[in-house]
Amino acid sequence: MSAEKKERYEDSEDLRQLANEILGAVPYFPANDVRFAIIYTNAKMHHIAGMCSKVAGPVSFKTRLQFVIVINKPGFEKMRPEMKAQVVIHELWHIQPGEKDDDAYRVRQHGGDYCEIPEHDKFSRSVYEEIKAKLPMLTKLPFQTTLEEQTKRAES
Repeated sequence: MSAEKKERYEDSEDLRQLANEILGAVPYFPANDVRFAIIYTNAKMHHIAGMCSKVAGPVSFKTRLQFVIVINKPGFEKMRPEMKAQVVIHELWHIQPGEKDDDAYRVRQHGGDYCEIPEHDKFSRSVYEEIKAKLPMLTKLPFQTTLEEQTKRAES
């Protein structure tokens, strides 16, 4: 019997709710002022926890989205809850006001804050420490230990 093939992308209400909780706790984030989607991918994203992309042209027109944030689901599920929050904070912070009048918002490039290890992102960690009590969704997101327990229960 073959394993069920996973879809390349997945919506997640839990992920969207976490992003909304973060934005509610940090009203100064420019992402509060744009339309974005945050989704999972099951595709391989080597050494990348997430990615923020600007949506443009007919896709933006049709969907009314300005940005899409894609989170690496296999890696994300293995993270501790605080690391998950920091990854989402980091990706939301990529959404910044444009530098020109004709470009209302842009994707901020890494300015020395990027590291493949989420714990090394000092900005995201400091924002997380400031708002962690305002993120009840974090306790609901599964992480590796709970996923392993679920697998064992399903196998028995």
